[in-house]
Amino acid sequence: MDLLKKQSYFPNQSMYLNSLIKTNQIHSFDGTYSLLPGLQILFTGGHTPGSQALEWISPSGIQILFTGDECYFIEECKNGIGLPKEAAFSLKRNRDFIEYIRILNGKGTKILTLHDPSILQEGEEITPGVRVLDFF
Repeated sequence: MDLLKKQSYFPNQSMYLNSLIKTNQIHSFDGTYSLLPGLQILFTGGHTPGSQALEWISPSGIQILFTGDECYFIEECKNGIGLPKEAAFSLKRNRDFIEYIRILNGKGTKILTLHDPSILQEGEEITPGVRVLDFF
């Protein structure tokens, strides 16, 4: 929550979020947090001080990593290309996470980013703009 003290975009942000925490509407945590068996939020901290990624291992064994903003394009992530220094809060943390992506990719984990338009071409379109990805 210390990061909230440094934010100036939304001056009442800290007060609002603290009220949600006190009423158990959100949960604040540091580091990595397990939401459910096989589903965890990973602290990455490369793009911004509070950057996170989401790692999921489905009951059928399918593994997916949502990289957040630690890398922008799937193939760049897989090939070890991280953020440009201008986009990174911590190049070391970003590079460490990119190495983790490389390892998981080598083990067959599906890597998804938040900025790669190629994902919009995968899977079957079930309604305009909504697709079911093939690996499910």
